[in-house]
Amino acid sequence: MSHGWRAIAKAEFRVSTSRFRRGRLVAFAGAYAFAIVWALLLAPEVVSGLFWMFEVDPNPLIQAGLPGIMRTLLLVLWVMILLYPLSYSLQEIKIGQWEIMLSSNVRTREMLLGMFVGKIPIYFLIALIMAPLFFSVIVSAFSITLLGQALMYLAVFLFVLATIWVSNLLSVGIQAKLGDSPRGNDLAKALSIVVALIFLVPVYGLMYFAGPLTEILGWDIFLVLPSTWCADLLSWIALLSTSLTLPPALMDLYSLILVLPPIAYVILLVAFAVATVVGGFSLSERMFSLESTRGADKVITVKGENAVLRGLRRLMPGSFGTLTVTSIKEFSRKAQNISRVAYGAILAIILPVIFNLSFVGGFGEPIFMLVLSTFMVSMMLGLIAGLTFGGVGFLESKDQLWIIQSGPSGAWKYMKARLLQSFLISIPLALFPAAVVSLIMDLTILDGLLMSLHSYVLMCGCVMIATGITALNPAYEDTKSSAFYVNTLVSMLIIMFLVLGSLILGIRVGAALENIYLLLLTAGMPAILLGGLIAGLGAHRLSAPES
Repeated sequence: MSHGWRAIAKAEFRVSTSRFRRGRLVAFAGAYAFAIVWALLLAPEVVSGLFWMFEVDPNPLIQAGLPGIMRTLLLVLWVMILLYPLSYSLQEIKIGQWEIMLSSNVRTREMLLGMFVGKIPIYFLIALIMAPLFFSVIVSAFSITLLGQALMYLAVFLFVLATIWVSNLLSVGIQAKLGDSPRGNDLAKALSIVVALIFLVPVYGLMYFAGPLTEILGWDIFLVLPSTWCADLLSWIALLSTSLTLPPALMDLYSLILVLPPIAYVILLVAFAVATVVGGFSLSERMFSLESTRGADKVITVKGENAVLRGLRRLMPGSFGTLTVTSIKEFSRKAQNISRVAYGAILAIILPVIFNLSFVGGFGEPIFMLVLSTFMVSMMLGLIAGLTFGGVGFLESKDQLWIIQSGPSGAWKYMKARLLQSFLISIPLALFPAAVVSLIMDLTILDGLLMSLHSYVLMCGCVMIATGITALNPAYEDTKSSAFYVNTLVSMLIIMFLVLGSLILGIRVGAALENIYLLLLTAGMPAILLGGLIAGLGAHRLSAPES
């Protein structure tokens, strides 16, 4: 292999950090210093402080269900990393840049490796900032040493890198096939939903047939998943580096669930990483080459409005109704938006069911099952809805913003129309996962409706939060700009801490009033209040001419 990949990696890194220009070294050194301090010191203290402030002690629950919690977190992380790049490959198909590079005596494997290596520093920084949000509760519950935390984050980072490499290969393969078709964009829209459905069937089949397959094979069927290898390795690291003295009975239970020794999981993960790299290099030339593309012209299919849109026009015959319907059409015809919505709905269905199956003895009490399932569904839907409706789906360009500002109260009308569009699309997005989860977990119709209501309320609040943040700092459709990364990170942090705080508040209110339904209804109110405030500030900011 020549050294062309190094030039591509260097260019990719410079493009990703173009905002800092000559200050890249200082900016990254400061960012990494903060991320390390955040991951090892600040995040566990912040989480412990939140639980102490609300007088909630989750440590016994976490200590009892460590293997199940770890397997759930890592499986969700693995699914997200595998599927999310596919949503970007389902945008408008663009392979012109690849053809330019391949025409410059660069092989496909060099192009893929350079593009991947150039983003590793950013991947590592994001992992250091985001991973503590998932694992700080476990670190606090087991009082894991700094060395143990460092080993945990290193294992997660290496696992994430191998998975991202696989997802990038899948994305390139799909882009190459769709880019060769004159109807690639239309096929991408259809594929965005099919991918989620194709993934859902084998995962649920694995979960439901796990018991019979385990009895037939004589070992845990979930051990075939790379996410389980990483999760069990993290569980071993937590147990071996804890400063607590755990009961012998609990250690025996861990040893029973964690079938293999730590070194076996290390070997499996290393083999997984090596296999992905070797397999990627061997398949890359077959997946995409300059000779295999014919640069077909794109054909855009336009259809008439459906009955729902026509009904909305009749209900809102004025300019506001036209703006709302136009917003819905603009949002729904972008393949990446459809892919993210389907992606969030599938994850919202999978998360509580997998956690119930992985948790030792299941959820146990029906009330506990309802509360935890509801918050899992609502958190995933809230994150996806907020980042989708309020992120890349809000403003396209400065020209669009100037047109909006030119009308009377244009920014406020646009904000209201966008929020109404998001609220309307969120209705089926809240009903479908709640109905499926309720059916699978044998919840009552009332419990299912309550789960849908809580999820919808939280989704509306998260949409207003993310939309308001994007309005305060418009990123338009430039997903590589620093504004987009800042908006995404801030929105995720606010939403995740808001969901956690809402859960704690709801538990306190529900325990005081001894009413589970008031618990779930109360827990969504902070998101609505905070979201309304941030959305109002964002609309006011958009109204200013200097925006």
